[in-house]
Amino acid sequence: MKKSVRTAASALLAAPLLAAVFAAPAQAAPEDVTLSATTEGKDMIVTITNNSESKIDCRTYTSPMISAVSADLGPVDVSMEVDPGSADSARVTAKVRGEHTIDWLCDASDGSEYWGTFRGTAEPVEITFEDRTFGSVNLIVSQLLESIFES
Repeated sequence: MKKSVRTAASALLAAPLLAAVFAAPAQAAPEDVTLSATTEGKDMIVTITNNSESKIDCRTYTSPMISAVSADLGPVDVSMEVDPGSADSARVTAKVRGEHTIDWLCDASDGSEYWGTFRGTAEPVEITFEDRTFGSVNLIVSQLLESIFES
């Protein structure tokens, strides 16, 4: 009898703990965290807006890479923390011009919610660095090569 009472009591006490451990993360609303990106010359400016109630950790990845640094999850172009109800921007100088796709991932610091292209709450962002944005030296060299090969 004592054993069955202890077993029942243990099961009763363990049930809420197990439910909390195995509960699915809260559903993140796509509009809570957004990313926008623009180009300015050779630079990419990424802005992350955090309308959630949590501090978030964010990372962006471009394909092809523009200027990645090594990180735990692979080549990351931008890594930042954004406080609740605020926006933060980062500037990255591109080493590779042309068209790039930005994928991103943000997660609440407590691990309860996730946003971004890897979590299905956003679409990738497309940006383009035009050839002319990489300085007059490239333009002069390009014109010189054209004149040599046209002759």
